[in-house]
Amino acid sequence: MLEQEDIDPQKAMVEAQRQKLELEIKKLEFDVESLGSTSFQLERMMRFIPLVTVIIAVGGFWFTVRQYNTQQAAAARQQQQAAEGYRRRYGPRRCDD
Repeated sequence: MLEQEDIDPQKAMVEAQRQKLELEIKKLEFDVESLGSTSFQLERMMRFIPLVTVIIAVGGFWFTVRQYNTQQAAAARQQQQAAEGYRRRYGPRRCDD
């Protein structure tokens, strides 16, 4: 009878340790899954960095070309207005050959 009383506490201790280990294993599995998903999301975002860089570069180039064309058009208008002002003051050009 003494042996039976010793076995029950031992079995209870073993069972408690087994349950604790199972919980620790589940926690570790969860941690591994969350680490994997985070790195996967980061990797997925990293794939788009070259695309974003190209879009920014093309946008910058387009803005520069547009600004250049706007400045050229403004300079042409200013030159045309200056020429019209000159013609109004001095009249049309005459070539007497």
